[in-house]
Amino acid sequence: MAVSIIEEAAGSAVGKRERTRRHIYDCAVGLFSAKGYAATTVGDICQAAGISRATFFLHFKEKAALVGEGSRRLGALWESKRGDLGELPAHEILRHLIWFIYDNMESPDIAAPMLDDFRHTFGGDMSPGTGPGTIHAYTSDVIHAAQLEGSVMASPAADVLAHHAIRLTSLYRMFMVGDHNETKLLLWRLFYTGARQA
Repeated sequence: MAVSIIEEAAGSAVGKRERTRRHIYDCAVGLFSAKGYAATTVGDICQAAGISRATFFLHFKEKAALVGEGSRRLGALWESKRGDLGELPAHEILRHLIWFIYDNMESPDIAAPMLDDFRHTFGGDMSPGTGPGTIHAYTSDVIHAAQLEGSVMASPAADVLAHHAIRLTSLYRMFMVGDHNETKLLLWRLFYTGARQA
């Protein structure tokens, strides 16, 4: 069946929106790395990306909403790696996922202030950084499976535990204890000791 002109145009528009959003994010992260997160303004990002403020706000509600694009990117990378693990108990998948986040999230000097600003800006409304395909959604799903398996406590809700896991991972990237692998092991022990079913 031939693709209609309308479907082709719609697909092209989605592709352009995706490319623009990614471009904005890439420019922002470059500036965060060079100037620091707090010192970078939306105006700086727009100038670096060669876009108007209206275009920025078409894609992101606030500077803090850039966390959502980072979460989508990390989610897509996790989805491509998840199959390599095979069939494992949910708590083992969770361990691999937390270590994956530790190894692949933005550098701590970028990730931590982004997450702090996100929390400060949006409070309890995590929707700009969550949703299908985000690392938060994947973490929530794995925690929920571990809750069903009985290896992780049933309360608080999986999405709240996911937020804590991601934030804790960011903190451990900033304040390493020992070498890279020792820090990952301690991170897992700390999270799982606090979250596991008694």
